[in-house]
Amino acid sequence: MWPPQASGEYVGRQLRLIPDAEVIGEITYQVKRNWFLSVDWIVVLDDLVLLVEVKSRMPTEGARLGLEDGVAETDGKPGPARPRYSDHGRRRPGDRTPGDAD
Repeated sequence: MWPPQASGEYVGRQLRLIPDAEVIGEITYQVKRNWFLSVDWIVVLDDLVLLVEVKSRMPTEGARLGLEDGVAETDGKPGPARPRYSDHGRRRPGDRTPGDAD
C-alpha cells in the first residue's frame, strides 16, 4: 500500500537541502478549545517564509511504470482537502476555525 506520509517526509528531506533555510515540521496549535494542524512544512529564509502543504495520491500502475497514459492520469486536480484538525480535540458543526471571518 502507498503510504501518503512517505511523500511528506520526502518533501521535508528535500526542503532541508536548501542552504541557510530553517525547516519546521507540522505544528499542532490550539484556538480556544479546538486543536488544529498547521501546513506540513514551514521554510524560513532571510527574506521569505514559505508554507508548504503536501498533497499526494496513490499512483496508478501506469504511472508507476512511467507509461504516457499513467502519467497523464496523475496530472489531474487533487481531490478535496480534508479538514486539518488534530486528534487532540473534537470538531463539532458550527465550531469556528482560525481562518473564519468575524
